[in-house]
Amino acid sequence: MRIPQHLRQLARRAIAEGWEISVTGSGHLRWKPPGGPAMITGSSPHRKGFGPRMERRDLERAGLTLQRR
Repeated sequence: MRIPQHLRQLARRAIAEGWEISVTGSGHLRWKPPGGPAMITGSSPHRKGFGPRMERRDLERAGLTLQRR
């Protein structure tokens, strides 16, 4: 499975926490946390980092543990 560079770190963390990541037929990424509903993110980077920030926020709200900077 090809995970875009801007999401690789999040994907590694998610997989380590037991999440399942798959690619939909349209090329989006489906993130499935253990015991929770799946969420879909885009797979292409957005201008000025807005998209990745929103994806990061949504994954954190879905239960992914993220390191704070």
